[in-house]
Amino acid sequence: PFALDAIEPKLHHVLLLAEPAPVDAAERIGDHTPGSEYAMIGAEIHARYPNGLARATLGVDVVDRALSTTATARNLPTAQKSAVALAG
Repeated sequence: PFALDAIEPKLHHVLLLAEPAPVDAAERIGDHTPGSEYAMIGAEIHARYPNGLARATLGVDVVDRALSTTATARNLPTAQKSAVALAG
């Protein structure tokens, strides 16, 4: 959901949810990290952390609590490698 040339791929993270995000997910999660942005696509949350994940406050624990689900996060290159491995 973000322009690929706008950020280093390792600063783009995919949070994989155990189930699709509810319609009010963005409202429940809120705005956590200045300068960061996120987009929800089904059971995935794509987060862009321009200052790195270490300084971000929107992480798996926040998503788990806000959405009452279980999530795991991977940077974009790792998520893409995993998708290829699972597909083939």
